[in-house]
Amino acid sequence: VDERLYKLIKRKKDFYIPLWVRGEADIPFTVSNKSIKSDFKKIRKNNLKFEVTTEKSQFDKFYHDMYLPYVTHRHGNRNIATSYDELMRYWESGTCELLLIKKDGEHIGGQLIVFEKNRPRLMVNGIKDGNPRYLKYGAGFAGYYLASSYLTKKGYRRLHLGGSRPFLKDGVLRFKKRLGLRLTSKHKKGFLVKPLSPSTGLEGFFIRNPFIYIHRGRFHAAIFDEEDEVCSCDASLTNLCKSFYLNGLSKVNIYPLKVNGSKPKRGIPPAFSDRITVLSPDHIFGPTLR
Repeated sequence: VDERLYKLIKRKKDFYIPLWVRGEADIPFTVSNKSIKSDFKKIRKNNLKFEVTTEKSQFDKFYHDMYLPYVTHRHGNRNIATSYDELMRYWESGTCELLLIKKDGEHIGGQLIVFEKNRPRLMVNGIKDGNPRYLKYGAGFAGYYLASSYLTKKGYRRLHLGGSRPFLKDGVLRFKKRLGLRLTSKHKKGFLVKPLSPSTGLEGFFIRNPFIYIHRGRFHAAIFDEEDEVCSCDASLTNLCKSFYLNGLSKVNIYPLKVNGSKPKRGIPPAFSDRITVLSPDHIFGPTLR
């Protein structure tokens, strides 16, 4: 539904999940996360370089030989690729540059950069022929890292990382989190989730798919705990913060689903009180639903 419509039909117990969440990060990236360090080593080991171009012929090769094969390889029949005409409108506006990743002189990947409102945005990326071998070389991460290095030298200090799906286990969102993602905006449409009656399937969906939703115009996260385990000790809460908390979230709300309408077993330690709230499942499955 459109955001304007959901405000008219949303009940207190409903969730409004944006189709996409957008964010930015400070550059240059800080290479501190273990996974990021591993990706960075691949760039150095394989001696990946880059060049930047505004040649239309290179854009055409990027779109047909890198971008389309890559998104098709990653998403299969779930792929919704940005059309050539839409990207060409950006290109023809003169606000784009194409960063091409090179290994031994061969272009193996690319990253399209759009400059808007004095801020660069990473729009789409691609891998030549969608070849997994180039990903093993580190070409996927190289598009982000080399672009951040290039843009830092041009004087920029922040980089828009584009859109991500708002589900906290989504691989792209978790990758951008490691880069220092800070949520800034959302898509104008979203999913209106209206729990109608309690069921094993509904609770299973919630447990497997923690998500970001909008509450009073701010980003909140909802995490559903089947056995109230996450609230059992400080260490579990620390791990939860490390795993799911994103800069830009106003609050992480935990719903222990097996407390049968009673209050959750324990409160939140002071160290987490500004970030985490434990809520009774009655906030969703109220007496009328239970």
